[in-house]
Amino acid sequence: MTRQSRSLEFHVAMLPVRIHSGRAALSRLPSELDRVGSSRAMIVCGKSVSTRTPLIGDLRALIGGRCAAVFDAAERHAPLASVLAAVAQAREAKIDAIVAVGGGSMMMFGRMVAILLAETGAPEALMTQYAQDRPAVSPRLDQPKVPIFNVTTVPTNAQFHAGSAMKNLALNQRMEYFDPKTRPAAIFWDTDALMTAPAALARAGGLATFFWSLAGLGEVDRVSPLESADIEQAFQLALDALPRLSDEADCDARLQMCAAAFLQYRGAGNSARTARVNWPVRATYALSAGLFNADDGIEPGLAYLALFPSAVRVFGPRSPGDLVRMCHALCGVALDPDAPGLADSAATLIRGAIRALDVSIRLRDLVASRDALAPLRAFAQRNYNADPNRDFLSEAAALDAVLEDAW
Repeated sequence: MTRQSRSLEFHVAMLPVRIHSGRAALSRLPSELDRVGSSRAMIVCGKSVSTRTPLIGDLRALIGGRCAAVFDAAERHAPLASVLAAVAQAREAKIDAIVAVGGGSMMMFGRMVAILLAETGAPEALMTQYAQDRPAVSPRLDQPKVPIFNVTTVPTNAQFHAGSAMKNLALNQRMEYFDPKTRPAAIFWDTDALMTAPAALARAGGLATFFWSLAGLGEVDRVSPLESADIEQAFQLALDALPRLSDEADCDARLQMCAAAFLQYRGAGNSARTARVNWPVRATYALSAGLFNADDGIEPGLAYLALFPSAVRVFGPRSPGDLVRMCHALCGVALDPDAPGLADSAATLIRGAIRALDVSIRLRDLVASRDALAPLRAFAQRNYNADPNRDFLSEAAALDAVLEDAW
């Protein structure tokens, strides 16, 4: 019997987190607030959750007098002005905890409020710094942060992140921050909360989780058995749940995708590590971030899947083992890592598998004209998670080739 080559000499930090899942999961929120000594929590959410669902009213009733403020004007991808408005309200209310409600953008929004509430200095000075032709530098954010509680309404691997980013169209980059102290004190996968989201929105979140779970498979021979088990289970959960997310009544699919998102992040260390090792994933993530930063209407999952087959075709020869593992899991095809044309074969297989999931998307379906492509490459060259060492500065032609092929 052939044994898989996985290191049994490793160092793994299993980060602590409390997760409450299922019916009435949110009933645990008061005791979680008690656990951290919170008496003045602020709820952060977007207008759609606040005005189109009963969720915020239910939360206010649940925590009673401990709700010191509600900021319900949080915008997608955390624009700077919106975050600063929330910080001002949080400071005035003297909050001691944040309850972030929604999808990935709201989780990130909550982290940014905690950071800017605690740290001194301008947001521009606190963010990741990019010097010309040098590796990016992420400043330390040492001040204590208020505890955060994440209430997910759609599946997202942002639920346990320590990295955050704000949108600022005045800059040709996102405003990026990293602070482990902004990881949540508890996560809630509550049945009623998850069912407030339309099926289309749940599926959009599921597509992003599916992409990252597929990308994580490239890691399985480079990580410990503990992490590889999480990665493989995440992919199986995501693959099984994705077709069922279109069913408005299937809450189990939403819970399952939440679990897939969490396991993927934990198994891969975080999505950022995957995006630094797997070249096609690096290019996909960096270019996609420019798409949904420029247009709030573009779902990250669709951007990833529109670009990924083309990134495999262009950058795949640099990560042959990753291509073999992904194609075997997704398509059941055993490719030869040394075969000529491996990247082309893998790209064709992956594009076909994506179509089989009822996702037929090209870059031209997301942007109005080719004129929008050139800024995406420049944006990709300032993305800390995908490219902390600025490798993409010398990869302009390859990045352009991905965009052209994806068009």
